[in-house]
Amino acid sequence: MEPLAYFTIELTRPRDGWSSMPELAARARQASDQLREEGTEVQFLRSVFVPEDDVCLHVYRAASADGVRAAAGRAALSFDGIAETLAAGGSDPDQRHVQEEER
Repeated sequence: MEPLAYFTIELTRPRDGWSSMPELAARARQASDQLREEGTEVQFLRSVFVPEDDVCLHVYRAASADGVRAAAGRAALSFDGIAETLAAGGSDPDQRHVQEEER
């Protein structure tokens, strides 16, 4: 079993604005739950909305960026990229973004 890491995806702003955020989060959670039942180590943790920047992030815990990509794809989420990140209290406090990948 691979160690789990934290990943964020930055959602592409929906045409109708962010009013669909609860639905997007519900779809993300359902998709990651389904994949986990199928054996893929991925868990949707939360949504973070930053209104000042007009940005919505989804936070996942997964074995790889591929698991996050699969969950986002299954949830039909449109996003700009995946970044592996450290949660507060991570093992390397100087490390902020480990890796960024394009979709």
